[in-house]
Amino acid sequence: PVQILWNNLFGEIMNNGKQRLNVSCNSFLEKFLHAKQGETHTTLEQVKRLFRKLNQMEMPNHAAVNNNNHTTNTANALVPSIVSSTSRNNSYDNSIHNGNTNNDNSNSVIDDSRIDRNRFEAYLLSKENDAFSPNRERFDRRLMTRPISEYWINSSHNTYLTGDQLTSHSSVDMYMNALYRGCRCLELDIWDGGDTIVSTTSTSASMASSGAAMSMTMNSQLTSSSSQHQHQLQSQQQSPSPASIAQSYSNAPQPIPVVWHGHTMTSKILFVDIIKCLKTFMDFHPLTYPVILSFENHCSIPYQEVMAHELETILGNTLYIPPTDSKMGRLPSPEDLRGMIVVKGRRPDGAIIDDDEDEDSDDGSDDDTERKTASMYSESTTTTSANSSSSKPRKQRTKTKIAPALARLTLFHGCKLKNFDESIQSPSHHMHSFSENKVKKLFRQGASRMWAIYNQSHMSRTYPAGSRVDSSNYSPVLAWAGGCQMVALNFQTQDTPLKINDGRFRQNGQCGYVLKPTTLALKDELALENAPVSLSVRVLTGSCLPKPRGQNTGDCISPYVKVTVFDVKKEEKESVISFTTNSVPDNGYFPIWHNAMDRERFTFMIDNADVAVLHFEVYSKGDGVGTKDEFIAFASIPMSCLRQGYRSIQLMDGNNTRNGPFSYASLLVEIKMMRVPVIVEI
Repeated sequence: PVQILWNNLFGEIMNNGKQRLNVSCNSFLEKFLHAKQGETHTTLEQVKRLFRKLNQMEMPNHAAVNNNNHTTNTANALVPSIVSSTSRNNSYDNSIHNGNTNNDNSNSVIDDSRIDRNRFEAYLLSKENDAFSPNRERFDRRLMTRPISEYWINSSHNTYLTGDQLTSHSSVDMYMNALYRGCRCLELDIWDGGDTIVSTTSTSASMASSGAAMSMTMNSQLTSSSSQHQHQLQSQQQSPSPASIAQSYSNAPQPIPVVWHGHTMTSKILFVDIIKCLKTFMDFHPLTYPVILSFENHCSIPYQEVMAHELETILGNTLYIPPTDSKMGRLPSPEDLRGMIVVKGRRPDGAIIDDDEDEDSDDGSDDDTERKTASMYSESTTTTSANSSSSKPRKQRTKTKIAPALARLTLFHGCKLKNFDESIQSPSHHMHSFSENKVKKLFRQGASRMWAIYNQSHMSRTYPAGSRVDSSNYSPVLAWAGGCQMVALNFQTQDTPLKINDGRFRQNGQCGYVLKPTTLALKDELALENAPVSLSVRVLTGSCLPKPRGQNTGDCISPYVKVTVFDVKKEEKESVISFTTNSVPDNGYFPIWHNAMDRERFTFMIDNADVAVLHFEVYSKGDGVGTKDEFIAFASIPMSCLRQGYRSIQLMDGNNTRNGPFSYASLLVEIKMMRVPVIVEI
């Protein structure tokens, strides 16, 4: 495919009748970047810098000079060279050095004004030619000053669980895993744990050892800005030592809040261990944008007071305590809250909340399936103490008491939706929580428009339906289309919805906050109307595709690619359209999809380009008898971040990283996009 593209772009034969062995800066800029790639902003000086870098790559001997060798597998030896010398977070227009130019059409060994076909192929498959726009991927601090309600926020559901919702273990490590995957809204289900430490899967001692190991890992990840981080840490108020904290609990017995999925057989962990874990993360990343703790609070007053004490004592200045006037006016911005931990829970005017005013729980009325299933397990559990409020069915309680000490630390107050007209007029720190079923109902009833307007000044959070006891996920695209900020997913399940979420929050330096599009920020009824986009994708080749799970041994893979678009149609229905290539037998090194050579294209009509996501998944074809198709790698690209032309797709493993054997895994595709004119009837 690259040889055909080279000939079509630049011509196989030059004007002097000789075979074309290289291309000049001017031809590359005009015939390729401007005409095919749509990079009309790119200048000749930027191309010269690019050529200089490409010519500095280490090359195999047979490709070090211009010659007549056109073997298509050459790029596999070249791709690591260009990628290893390129910063992952910068595009070529700001990451390469200036070089001398020479427009002479000569065949010198190194001529920085020209590149040969092998270097052109290496560029096609490199990070610098990524289909994901580097401008959208790069962090932009100027975008972080709007009220926090104007952002999509990377969010998790029941963060503590390692598996299913009924019988799996709870672990403090899951909070660190979620944070390093970019999550900035973590959930804690907090219950009374008795007056003595119960059997848990994570004790303070084990947390200390795991925290030391995590500290070593984080220390290795600190960048050149670590000195700035250390300076800010020294300027912050130092949190009390473990000894002083222990002394405050010397007058036993002391209520001990625990975190677990109530009324199930999931194990319990200590609330204090999670807070210590978060403090460790914030110490190493003091400039991170706000981490929101979503409390599902089932505790009695004494336990809530202990929670408040532990939050203030351990977190110190990293805990955001809302000022007294925070109930008035608009919400603070992510920049205002940078380096802070923010609490979402209940912040009533008084100390008591009626049950019919509270909807800040994942145990919503439309999630009866999980509640019924969970109740069967709760009958057999004996770990809950007799005096714990969790032993009482939630429906029997008519009023919920909130400790003033805990309410004082809470910014976002969860309350029940009565109608959007009333909710829009409520204080900006009031927010709603909806299950995925409720979200679908809002769209079916035509209420998505009012929800989007509400989400311009207030916060919303969604969570998986109770029937998902296997911890599977729902597509976040529909909730994003309604302007919902916190679309909570099960981070322990690496399924397609979580990968779509990874693609969305690859934007803005993976800081966990993405500014919502302007169509969700305007109150005009026509604001949400977008011109449809016609998208066509042609999968050409792959490069360095690893074995499943990055294994070093085993048979050669037979890869195929599944291309899917997740969209929301004008009828306010979610749309999922997929196409699949043929498989290439026994070739993960440099597979070529012959149907693509025959110009087969996958065509999509996209109604809502502001929220739609283009998703690539690579699988290895099984034999249909003893082995099944196995997942290899993926890439998710929001339509708003997609670049047209001949582009590389930088593939990720299931953990959303490009480490080890995935470092150079990529696809080469052709992408075409065109706005479809909207005919307005008069």
